[in-house]
Amino acid sequence: MIKNKAVINTGNRIELEGIMFMQEAELSLSACKNVLGVSAVSRILNYEALNGELRISGRLTAKILYENMEDGVESQDYSREFAETVQMDITANDK
Repeated sequence: MIKNKAVINTGNRIELEGIMFMQEAELSLSACKNVLGVSAVSRILNYEALNGELRISGRLTAKILYENMEDGVESQDYSREFAETVQMDITANDK
């Protein structure tokens, strides 16, 4: 069984239990008639365990597919780097 697994749809926003941090993508669409699909991937690229904290860096990539006002289909991409520091009971020797 996978922990923190949830189905997220456009009508609901679900907060997962036991997460350390959350990244969000904000896409601004002009002339959007209907959202057809959303895909998002967050990747941890590097981490460092220190005394009392965990430093994490990564990249968030998202794509949205939508119907425009002229009944055509368009998409928009979003990408950004992130860095988080999580306070936790950890030492520099932990991996």
